[in-house]
Amino acid sequence: RIEYHTMSHEIGAHQVQAQQSATVSSSLTKAENVTAKIVSALTQFRKEQELQNVANYRMNSMSLMLSISNYTRSSRLGEEQEKIKQDLVKGFNMVKSMQENIKSQGDAMEQVQSNVKMQEDKVDDLNQRLDNMSLEYGKELEEHRRLLSDQRSELMKMTLSMFKQDATVDASILLIVWLLVNAPIVDWPLRLASAATASIPILPLKKNRRQIVVGQIARLFVFVIVSRALRMGAIHRGWHNCVGGPESYVMQALRYIQINFKKQK
Repeated sequence: RIEYHTMSHEIGAHQVQAQQSATVSSSLTKAENVTAKIVSALTQFRKEQELQNVANYRMNSMSLMLSISNYTRSSRLGEEQEKIKQDLVKGFNMVKSMQENIKSQGDAMEQVQSNVKMQEDKVDDLNQRLDNMSLEYGKELEEHRRLLSDQRSELMKMTLSMFKQDATVDASILLIVWLLVNAPIVDWPLRLASAATASIPILPLKKNRRQIVVGQIARLFVFVIVSRALRMGAIHRGWHNCVGGPESYVMQALRYIQINFKKQK
């Protein structure tokens, strides 16, 4: 019984030891699994840490580049902003100067407009005066034209009267001279002179023919001399007005013939 109890105790001890060994083995297995998981987790963590470090490095690099770019842009924007400020100041000064120029030009334009208004008033006044003077001169010119027309009519009447008087005087002189030349007191001396000169062979004609030609020439010469002398005497005494003459008589005769010829047509 003691041996049985001892054997039972040993068997129980072996069972306990086996259970403990199994427990330890299971614990070791679990520990190994946990260790493997921990190692795997550490390895994964290290990889993730390395990836995160790389990502952080990239992010830091990009952040640095962005910072540099932002700094460059900020500097450029600052320069551009300063330039814009300077341009704005220049523009403001230019606008101010233009406003002053416009104001001065406005004053000058007002002065010019005032001068133009004064000149327009003067021109209107001058035009009014010119219109009045034109009306007055028009009336005077019309009056002068009327007087000139009347004077021309009177002059034509006077000229016609003087022409008729000259024609009458010239006709009277011609008639008197013709009667005088054919009168015995002149005709006999002319005949004696022509008979005396007929014996001289002045012309290549017969004596009787020569006497007739010389007598006619002498009579014509006396006619012209006496007519001219009487006409000069009439002019000197105011009986002849020098309006009528051979040319004017011929022109009047031709005009009279032309008028009658047109009337007959």
